[in-house]
Amino acid sequence: MGVDVIARVFILLKNWKTLLTAESISFKFKVVYFFSLLTTLPFKKYVFWLGDRFYVDGRLAALLLPSYLDEIKYLLSEAPDDQNNFFILDVGANIGQFAYNFLYFKPDSIIISVEPNTKIIPLLEKNLTRFGERWKLLKVAVGPTTKKSNFYFVEGKSSQGSLIEANANFNLLKQNLVVSLEINEVPLTSETFLAETGLTINKFYLIKIDVEGYEKRALQGLLGLKTKYCWVETIKDRSGGLSFTEAALLVKESFGELSGSEQNGSNSLFRF
Repeated sequence: MGVDVIARVFILLKNWKTLLTAESISFKFKVVYFFSLLTTLPFKKYVFWLGDRFYVDGRLAALLLPSYLDEIKYLLSEAPDDQNNFFILDVGANIGQFAYNFLYFKPDSIIISVEPNTKIIPLLEKNLTRFGERWKLLKVAVGPTTKKSNFYFVEGKSSQGSLIEANANFNLLKQNLVVSLEINEVPLTSETFLAETGLTINKFYLIKIDVEGYEKRALQGLLGLKTKYCWVETIKDRSGGLSFTEAALLVKESFGELSGSEQNGSNSLFRF
C-alpha cells in the first residue's frame, strides 16, 4: 500500500473519530450518516448529513464531510453568541460543504457563496436552497479584473477545481481527465452584492477563501471589502499556493492591519 493511500486512510479515520466524538451531533444523525454511505451514496449520490440529504458528485466529498466539524467549531469559538446577522463570504464554495455546516451550526449566519463551476452548481443549490434567505449565490470566480477565464476540474472530484490547470489533479492518487469551462472572473464590491443578492453590504464577519492555488488573485479581487476574520487555505506546495507569511502580506493589503493570526492545519486565520 502506497504512502498516499496510507495517509488518506489515516485522515479518513481521524475524520470519523471527530464525528463519533462530536457532542453537538445526535447519535441518530451519526448512525444515519454511516448507513447512507452504504445505501443512498452508491445509488442516488447523496448522504444524510446532519439529518438531511447532502448531494455529492463523488464518494470522496461524502467521506470528507466530517472534516468540516472541527473547522466550523474552531471558527465559531470566537463568535459572540449575541451577535445577529453574521455575514459570511464563502469564496470557493464547491458543492456547499463549508456553507452547509456553518449555516447549520450558526443559525443567525447569512452566507454568500461564490462558485464559478456551472457543472456542479445544481448540487450546490440542492444542498443550500433549504436555508432560504440565509443563503445567496454568485456564479463567478473572484479576481482583480473582469474577464473570461478557464476553470479546470475532474468530474467526480470537483473540490479540486481551480483556475490553475495543474491543481485539478493535485494530491489525487492518479491523474484524471481534466475538464475545462469558460467562466466569468470579477472583482467583488458592495455594488456587486447589491445587484446580485439584494444585500447592501461591504463588511463581513468572516471571509473564507479556498480556491485551490488562486488565493492571491482572489484576495486582489476583494479590495474595498472589510472583514473581522479571513480564513485562507495555505498550501505552499500547490501551484500558486501561498505560505502563511505570503498570505499574511496579501490579506493586509486587502483588509488592513492585522490584530492577530495563526495557522490551523492547511488553513490560516487572520484577525482585523
